[in-house]
Order: sequence, then C-alpha cells, then structure tokens
Amino acid sequence: DLVACVGTTATNTVLHALKSFPPSWSAVTVDGVVNPRAAAYDSTNDAFVVVGTNADATVPQIARSIDGGASWTTVDVSALVSGLDDCVDVVYGNGRLIALVGGTATTAVYISTDGGASWSRVTVVASDQTPRSIAYDSVSGIAVAVGLTNTKSMVSPDHGATWSSSTTQPAASIRLVQ
Repeated sequence: DLVACVGTTATNTVLHALKSFPPSWSAVTVDGVVNPRAAAYDSTNDAFVVVGTNADATVPQIARSIDGGASWTTVDVSALVSGLDDCVDVVYGNGRLIALVGGTATTAVYISTDGGASWSRVTVVASDQTPRSIAYDSVSGIAVAVGLTNTKSMVSPDHGATWSSSTTQPAASIRLVQ
C-alpha cells in the first residue's frame, strides 16, 4: 500500500509518499504541475501521477513519473481539455486512472490505462461550477464525482466507461472508505 499527498512550497510542487509502516515519508519535487490538486499511484504501471493547473489556474496539467519521482514528464493534454481550466482530482484502481477535469460550465472525465502516459475523454456534462472530487471502487466498478452543482453528481457503474447525472446533497469531497 502507498499513501501520497501533494502540495507546494515557496518554489516547488512536492509529492510526499508514505510507503511503509512505521511511517517513513519521502519527498520529491514534481516538475510539470504548478498548482497541484491531487496525486495517485498506479501500481499496475508503477507510475505516480499529479494533476492540477498552470500558474494562472487556466490550463489543466498532468505530470507523471515512472521512476519513483526521480524524473517527471508533463503529459500534453491540451487537445483534450480545450475549454476546461482545472484538473481537480485523480484516483486509481483496477489498472486505470480516472481524472476529473472541469471548467465554469463543463465537467469532463478522462481515463488512462497506461500509467498516465495517454488519456481518453469518456464523458462531458454541463455543470455550473468546477467539480470538486471523485471516488472509485475498483471492485464494484462504481465511480462517483461530486460538486458539479449544488445538487448534481455523476455516477458510473462500469469503471468509468459511462456516466449519468444524479441528484445529490451538496458535497465538497468524496472518498472511498474500505
């Protein structure tokens, strides 16, 4: 198991990874994402992925590392995210990464099955605010994205392949608890 968190210092984006117990955190500098939002570890492809935005918070950014964080590659997603301005969350399970990307009127979901090297857009829905969070249960295949509006979420029953809107209570974040 691995726990990862991402944040910024005065000069860098930093990924902190906890790989063992008792706690032993290691920190690495992430190149390619200025304003980080979330991190995930793809154990199938041994890849760290960090998502966020550029310095102006106007362009979604994704960076990946396949060598434990020693080096980072910025993944060019500009053609996929036209009109969107923030990559807000990423989760991993069942050999796939699922990223939630949003803008002021649109939310999109992207899937990667190769450790974040390439991404495919699987759905786009209208929303009146930038989405907030995504959770994914790789055993049941259910994924839920919240924060699209004050009363709207998106639900996928099939590992993120298809999505439908659902009415919900307001939610700022969601996480799978096992």
